[in-house]
Amino acid sequence: MIEKSKYAVQTNLLNRLKARLSINNQVSVVDFQQWVQDQTEVPNGSDVLDVGCGTGEQSLRFLNRVGESGSVYAIDSMESSITQLLENEAAGRNLTGKVGDMMDLRDLINGRRFNVAASTYAIYYARDPGVVLKTMYDSLKPGGHLMICVPQGPHGLVELVRRYKLIPSVVLDSLSMGRQLLEPFFDKHFDSYSISF
Repeated sequence: MIEKSKYAVQTNLLNRLKARLSINNQVSVVDFQQWVQDQTEVPNGSDVLDVGCGTGEQSLRFLNRVGESGSVYAIDSMESSITQLLENEAAGRNLTGKVGDMMDLRDLINGRRFNVAASTYAIYYARDPGVVLKTMYDSLKPGGHLMICVPQGPHGLVELVRRYKLIPSVVLDSLSMGRQLLEPFFDKHFDSYSISF
């Protein structure tokens, strides 16, 4: 069985990540990146935490929404992704990029508090996603928002591939994370929340 953190590194090398994002953009009928933004309340002046930010597609969009008085604190395990994010011409002084394992999130944010804590297609790579989720929740300012985006099963492509190849457990686990981890967590910690597909 492959360890989650090793799987993340093996499958998210910068070139593979760029290729995957490019393919998604070409074949999608919906602009997924914009859809994520549409599901996330980010008032001007907000401080946003982006966990597992990759090369920063969501971070840069958050940065545009928070304005000059807000900030984005982006974390990813790949130094090359953070380097690319910080070198982006849209990056400004209110963007911080940190390289680190999301299991060390508490130390990486070092007491900072956020209006929005978000993770798009990343939290399931953590050795213990529940710990990361709780740390994100604990980092929220009063009235803050938590946005987690994960795959949902059944997944047609996974089912097709399963006919011919063994599917890594990290992929299968990610498909049930919404119902098994996120919904119970949100039920316990929030008065209300919404689920979007």
